[in-house]
Amino acid sequence: MEKNLENFIICISISIISLSIGIYYVRKYKEENYKPEYGVKRYSNLDYYKDGFKILSYYRSYALIFIGALFFLFALTALF
Repeated sequence: MEKNLENFIICISISIISLSIGIYYVRKYKEENYKPEYGVKRYSNLDYYKDGFKILSYYRSYALIFIGALFFLFALTALF
């Protein structure tokens, strides 16, 4: 019983942190109209790396929400 409660507390805390960070970034990117562009011709490799970083940071927020929801399900199953 103690191990289940410990797993629940760990999973629910990771879930809350991940969901809050993910929702914060989704709202931030929607306010800034921060949508990365695909397939744009650039003149240097550094510009391609900047575009790649924008794409990864844009979808990182959705991945954090998914991970938070997944850990929330883990927390619910730890109770039973």
